[in-house]
Amino acid sequence: MSKRLGLASLAMAMALFGMMGSVSAEGTGKDAATDFGSGYDAADWQMAATPDDNALSVADGELVFAGAQDNSYFGPQGTYSTFAASFDIHTFEGNSSWIGLTFGNPQPDTFFGEPEPYLLLINNDSIMMLGKGTTETVEWENPEQRWLPGDYALAVKEEPLNVKVVYDGSKVEVYYKLASEAADLMAAPRAVFPNLPEVSGYVNFTTSGNADIQGWFSLDNIAVSGNPQADLSAIGATAATPEPTESAATATPEPTPSEASPAEETPAAGEETPAATDKPTEAEDSDNDRSLLYIILAVAGLAVVVIAVIAVRRNSAKK
Repeated sequence: MSKRLGLASLAMAMALFGMMGSVSAEGTGKDAATDFGSGYDAADWQMAATPDDNALSVADGELVFAGAQDNSYFGPQGTYSTFAASFDIHTFEGNSSWIGLTFGNPQPDTFFGEPEPYLLLINNDSIMMLGKGTTETVEWENPEQRWLPGDYALAVKEEPLNVKVVYDGSKVEVYYKLASEAADLMAAPRAVFPNLPEVSGYVNFTTSGNADIQGWFSLDNIAVSGNPQADLSAIGATAATPEPTESAATATPEPTPSEASPAEETPAAGEETPAATDKPTEAEDSDNDRSLLYIILAVAGLAVVVIAVIAVRRNSAKK
């Protein structure tokens, strides 16, 4: 009886450790969002530009592709096996190459043309998909809607285009609307790519170019989550404002000296300036709670094993 109890307890402890080890097996990426108002947080995002740093930068509160070529990208840190991503297309020059969202990248700087990743491609008047080195026209739910309607054409639209892309491990769904249109237009996908294989890797916003054509467009309000059902607007609303980060091209300008009067700049006599306190974000609290839970479970499992081993030895000694 005691031996059976010991074996059962050992199995329980191993299962607990196995559960802990599998937490990050489906991807290391976390929820992240930025509106580029203060650059971006390098702890959450990564960026590279080709042919030089000026090809991709943060300027005027936007992510700007200006003559960007192959291997220019911006994306969240970590990997994703499923994801939801939202972004706004602010500008798109008539001579621009396409806007791409690539996923399943084995390395952050993997170019979309290599065999592993998939690429969702949005050009001026249509959406296509490139995967495993082959180009396929997007599978629309309604085939006659394969092209972007005239008012949505990127080079002629007069306002931002809100876009959301969801990959659940088997298909990609694309949602979009003009900024002034009702939110309920995002309730159902306008394009679906079914029967995709499961892939896991880095997710990047990218483009392509050469001496003849490059990426000339700007994006804003980017949010990414590993949960395909995530409320991306909530991620953006709760994201902490990062320290300004110098992008691959442009440094954040020095703040303009305040024109406030001395009375406004200096506390009155006898008053103390409140000390700033670092308050953990909701995401940090959640991570801490989860880590604590795993530690408690692991300790509990080990305790059961120790008790069982002691019981077995005592039982053997009596015999």
